[in-house]
Amino acid sequence: MIALSGGCLCDPAQGLWGPADIYIRAGRILAVVPSGSPAPDGAWQVYDCTGRLVVPGPIDTLCRLSPAAEPWREDADTLAAAASSAGYTSLLVYTGSADPDIISGLARVRRPVRLLPVAALSAGDGLCDLGRLAAAGAVAYSDWPEPTSDPLRLRRGLAYAGALGRPVVVHPEDASLAQGGVMHEGSRSFAMGLRGVPGVAEVVAVARDAALQRAFGGRLHFAAVSAAESLPFLGDASASVMAHHLVLTEAAVAGYDTAAKLSPPLRTEADRAALLQAARSGRLLVASGHRPTPPEEKACEYDYAAFGASALETALAVALESLGPEAFVHATSLGPARAFGLDGGTLPPGAPADIAVLDADALWTVRPEAFLSRGRTSPLAGRSVRGRAVLTIVGGEVASGDLDCCIKMH
Repeated sequence: MIALSGGCLCDPAQGLWGPADIYIRAGRILAVVPSGSPAPDGAWQVYDCTGRLVVPGPIDTLCRLSPAAEPWREDADTLAAAASSAGYTSLLVYTGSADPDIISGLARVRRPVRLLPVAALSAGDGLCDLGRLAAAGAVAYSDWPEPTSDPLRLRRGLAYAGALGRPVVVHPEDASLAQGGVMHEGSRSFAMGLRGVPGVAEVVAVARDAALQRAFGGRLHFAAVSAAESLPFLGDASASVMAHHLVLTEAAVAGYDTAAKLSPPLRTEADRAALLQAARSGRLLVASGHRPTPPEEKACEYDYAAFGASALETALAVALESLGPEAFVHATSLGPARAFGLDGGTLPPGAPADIAVLDADALWTVRPEAFLSRGRTSPLAGRSVRGRAVLTIVGGEVASGDLDCCIKMH
């Protein structure tokens, strides 16, 4: 049995903000009481969280895991270790797989964090067997990182997945407008001689897909938006922004830095500011967009480098520093739980004990070579960020942390 003592609890769903003691028994929240209140009877492992921020367990809505078995690629164990060290308690893991065995393996094997598989939506010219994949444990369906370009297929996917109570996640990009671009289209891309992806390639896809949901129903989530002009067209769909897009712009590509080659691309300062405001207001969730790539796929000319970066170990720090505690919980915990119909996002008695304890004032330098995740490329390399997990609890068990505890008898 675990007790978290004296931390500053931020739980917007319950209107809780301030010093509190949390008691955990049998993997669930037993009680949340004002700090210093009498403890329930029992022998408690007490963690002193004074001066730390205590939040419902963060849930990442966009994290890539390749089913391929090459040793240099991320596997489920390195993914889980990196996530728990960063403070995540659950990950929506995009497999690109329609194999129920792969899906069930992720869903059922016990690891330090909850790995929630997102199965493939499409196979060839049609849909996957979504019902069979749901039975195997899929929580959503997606073709990410590829866009779902066929509107009829998306319509049918929304209907099929909606009947199963699961969302469809789309990468909002019109491939014909993107034309194989590798960065944001604008004066900088022209000056650098690189093919650009115009913001309108995203806007068109967002408007189309939101209109399909509005007309035919279903649950729709946009994996990651990057253009300010997309925001008015989101409709009833939920949407995420990658944490990198809250603090970086196309300027990060200077010097042809392949670590900054992301999809969707980093865009302008005006886009960054609009996305940040939308996340602060609760309209956008914040995802890591974790998509690790082997070093050799980045150590080449910009045009040929792979898209993606290792982001699990930086995303929560970026989000916390950018948003502040209450908006942070909305964007990384409460909002994802609601968007995907998951347990979590709040800590009432009886809820699963998924909790992160954060040192919001910890200042540290991003050093990708020290990441637990594979790939180890980041456009934030060398940058100072503020905020770090000191304790991660998943299902009432300590998954990661460096806080000392003591045993108290009551």
